[in-house]
Amino acid sequence: MNLILIGGGTASGKTTFAKSLANDIKKETTVSLIEMDNYYFEEQTLKAMGIDIINWDHPNSINWKQLNEDIEDLLVGNTVKKPKFDHKSNAYLGSVTIKPGKVIIVEGIFALYDKELIKKSKRRIYVHTDSDVRLIRRLMRDKSSRFSKDFTDTDFLTAWEQDIKPMHDKYIEPTKKRAHIVINKTLHDIKDSNSSIINLLQNKIK
Repeated sequence: MNLILIGGGTASGKTTFAKSLANDIKKETTVSLIEMDNYYFEEQTLKAMGIDIINWDHPNSINWKQLNEDIEDLLVGNTVKKPKFDHKSNAYLGSVTIKPGKVIIVEGIFALYDKELIKKSKRRIYVHTDSDVRLIRRLMRDKSSRFSKDFTDTDFLTAWEQDIKPMHDKYIEPTKKRAHIVINKTLHDIKDSNSSIINLLQNKIK
C-alpha cells in the first residue's frame, strides 16, 4: 500500500488535484481517496470538549484518532466507513464505505500536519496558491455551500483576517517544508497540466 498526502492552504486546489491524480492512477491500479474535510469533529462534540469558540481552520477541529485509525485499516487492506460531514449543520450525515486501494490519497489543509500521517506516507505534495486567489475562492465556495444566508461578505473578510489567515500562517504554511513536491499553480493549471507530476508519482509507486 502507498499513502500519498496532499496538503496546502484552504481553496488552493487540493481537491481538484487529488481527484485528477486519483483518476489517472486508476488507469494503473486501485485508489482510495480520503478528504479530511469529513473528519472534522461535530460542533456539539467540540463544545462538549470545552471548545466554546470553534475555529474550523485550527487543527484541534480534526478527529485525528479516527482519521489515523481509518488510514491504518486501509493500509492493511480493510474496508472503512468514512464519516460524511455536512458543513452547514456542522454534523455528520451518515457515512461512506471506502474500499482499500493499492494507493491511498489523503487531501486536506492539514494533510502534512500530523506526525503519524507523515510517518505512514510515501509521497507528500503541497499545493501552493497565492493568498488573494485563495481568499476569493474560499468566499465563493462558502457563500454557495457553507454560510447561512445572514453571513455577509464583511463577516467573511473579518473571519479571514482574524481566524483563517492566521491559522494558515501558523499551522499550514510551515508544513510546506515536509513536502516532496510543491505545486505552484492556479486551479486551471492543476486541472489541465499536471501530467508530469502524475507520471513522476506513478513511477514512484510502481
